[in-house]
Amino acid sequence: MNVFVSYSFGTDEIVAQSLNNVITKTGHQAFKHDAFTKQLRCLEARGTDRLDLDIAFRRAGYSSSTQERSDPEMFRLLISHIAAQDALIVLWCDEYARKYWTRIEWKTALAMCKPLVVIQMDATPISAELKRALDVGGLPIIEFGQDYEPIKVTRLLDGLKSMPEGKFLTEIYDEETDHRFVRLQHPFLGDIEIGKFEVTYNDVLNVAPHLMPELTRASMQEKNPVTNITWQQACSLCQAMGKKAQDRYLRLPSEIEWEFAARAGQLTVSGLPMDNFKRYAVVNSEGPAPVGSKEPNGWGLFDMVGNVAEWCLDAGELLEINGWVQPVEGSSLSRAHVVRGAYYGTRPNPRLSVSYPYPQLNDLCSPAMGMRLVRQLKNDKEGARS
Repeated sequence: MNVFVSYSFGTDEIVAQSLNNVITKTGHQAFKHDAFTKQLRCLEARGTDRLDLDIAFRRAGYSSSTQERSDPEMFRLLISHIAAQDALIVLWCDEYARKYWTRIEWKTALAMCKPLVVIQMDATPISAELKRALDVGGLPIIEFGQDYEPIKVTRLLDGLKSMPEGKFLTEIYDEETDHRFVRLQHPFLGDIEIGKFEVTYNDVLNVAPHLMPELTRASMQEKNPVTNITWQQACSLCQAMGKKAQDRYLRLPSEIEWEFAARAGQLTVSGLPMDNFKRYAVVNSEGPAPVGSKEPNGWGLFDMVGNVAEWCLDAGELLEINGWVQPVEGSSLSRAHVVRGAYYGTRPNPRLSVSYPYPQLNDLCSPAMGMRLVRQLKNDKEGARS
């Protein structure tokens, strides 16, 4: 099987190299990080913001290789490599938890239903969503220095060959919220109930007009996705729409839930059949269209890519003119949260991908940003944490 060792290129590099050697000797195919690094160096990042990005990354204490985040072609290359792997080995430590690329690696892997083995290198707490996936999926955690042996890790890989895939279960109409949901099954996160459509202006006008007092039925296309909504307003709208629910509550999706639903089993970089993706996505347009204008993805979800991008629960990193903002993961007090999904004005390019995150300040209002709901049992709030 093809195995990707995900590490921070820092203090744990020696461990990663030794694992790669053992993986190769035991008949598995280890991902060649050196070859990947050479590919990155061959690509040229262009754009007027390149120098500003270099300065910001150095100010934040990141290594020079992390600057390659600025080139979407490099992102596209990384996602394509992850899609080709059968399993990931994660070397979790303080430096790993703080890095941009490594966060994309394990979240994309879980969204693609790739099994993971986590080696906990120090006392840094494992991300709540990753820990939940490990617990639900029965995936192994190995403590470095206690029961860690390279050969033991490779033996675990044999047990990961026949892991179940994600699948569509059913469609649900929720009378209490007057909203349609699609129930999906993730092998490591359990059942996920996500909105079939993006939240519309009609939803806001019917449930919580006080959140956007400037709205009137005469001035809005009610079936269009709601836009110009901040992250805080999106969370408040979730609460308002779920107020009548008895045993469930509504929230924004996590990044992994969103990408898993958007992919619908597709492992391409875009997450869409690329022969004619305009069948599925409102893109290269002057504005949003009514929800459901295009065809749904393979699991019956509309507008997961295109129309408007969508707020997620996850706190994100954000590059600003005056420096670097790195919020605390999962904290509602964070200054920035992640937006997923290309918007209506996107032209075909490497950023048209269901894996690409857009960290934005919480108070940003944009005509290209909206939201989608996730419905969850009230006694399962641990699953909402990212």
